[in-house]
Amino acid sequence: MSRISFPRSSGLYNGSGTMRKGFGMTVTLASAAQLLKRHGLLREIIRADRWTLDAHDIEGADTAFSAITYDTRDVREGTLLCCKGRFKAEYLHDIDERGLAAYVADTDFSAETGTPGLIVNDARKAMSLLSAEFYGRPQDELTVVGITGTKGKTTTAYFTQAVLNAHSHGKAALFSSVDNCLDGHTYVESDLTTPESMDAFRMMREAADNGMKYLVMEVSSQAYKVERVYGLTFDVATFLNISPDHISPIEHPTFEDYLYCKRQIVRNSRALVLGAASDHADLLRQDAADAGVPVTTFELLDGQSPAGSDAADVTASPANAEHSAYRIAADGADLGEFRLALDGDFNYANAAAALAIAHAAGIDLTADAAATRWSRCASPAAWSSSTTRSPTRWRSSTTRTTTPP
Repeated sequence: MSRISFPRSSGLYNGSGTMRKGFGMTVTLASAAQLLKRHGLLREIIRADRWTLDAHDIEGADTAFSAITYDTRDVREGTLLCCKGRFKAEYLHDIDERGLAAYVADTDFSAETGTPGLIVNDARKAMSLLSAEFYGRPQDELTVVGITGTKGKTTTAYFTQAVLNAHSHGKAALFSSVDNCLDGHTYVESDLTTPESMDAFRMMREAADNGMKYLVMEVSSQAYKVERVYGLTFDVATFLNISPDHISPIEHPTFEDYLYCKRQIVRNSRALVLGAASDHADLLRQDAADAGVPVTTFELLDGQSPAGSDAADVTASPANAEHSAYRIAADGADLGEFRLALDGDFNYANAAAALAIAHAAGIDLTADAAATRWSRCASPAAWSSSTTRSPTRWRSSTTRTTTPP
């Protein structure tokens, strides 16, 4: 009998938004302007009284930025600053003396700084695109899995990382609402379900440089609402389920808005894993069909009747009357009996989702015993790793290292 279990997660970086030595690629004022133009975001470039669309009208247009950040406290010589959210002009006081090279904003701040400003229609979208470019498009070096849904994102993300780690010998990174992992085994507490785009691409770069082959990340509805994943295409997107949640004046004004934000993951993916029993599954299938995205389904069966011809691609069925174990099948092939270290039938749906994700990512579940065994991953009940503070990484972060039992 196989025991399904999973480790905790992390990140190995500081939270400043600045580049670590060895990361990134050349981004200049000129290349940044061209990138923003291609995406219809650039309004103009302003330096003092000079307004232009041609970056080469500005001295130093081909000089590479040495760092990128959205935190003015981290500006140093050669930094490109992204002014996002409720950014105030007063934050730029004396910033030229600290070496600011240029800024990106949806407002002209030339009264506060003599550096060139890339004025854009949407600063958050611009930040995401520029961050990906600055860090060398690390998403292209990883198989990126995005998981959304009202319930089960975190559990499914850990399960999925465990499967992919087993398959790849520990080369799966993780971004979750609990913590982040950039090397397959070291976990640091996270601040957001889905990181800010600049932090996400920086962490992806470190994960890729650490030899990771996969990245599993939770994707919140707010990630699409505030453009944290703008320009990112998931190799495998997962839509677990949907129910009314996060409906408020400061999150989503209506359920329709909440669902619409979550639906964006479908059109921004190469393959979709879908909970067959999810509300609005038909609409999600239509989204996938319109975008030409293939769909793999998963489902938790009640065990009272055999799966019919319309059964999901990956199914989990009770193996006994106590529901203490489940049999999981993929494409009709029995993968064996599995027992979770977590209570609740719904967690077997999460386990089925994890295997469906691996299936959609190209792993042959019937041939890869390691990917379906998972027994060498630490279970939730077996988290026995030491806890230490890591001031050189995330500010006020907690680091954990897991060792498979």
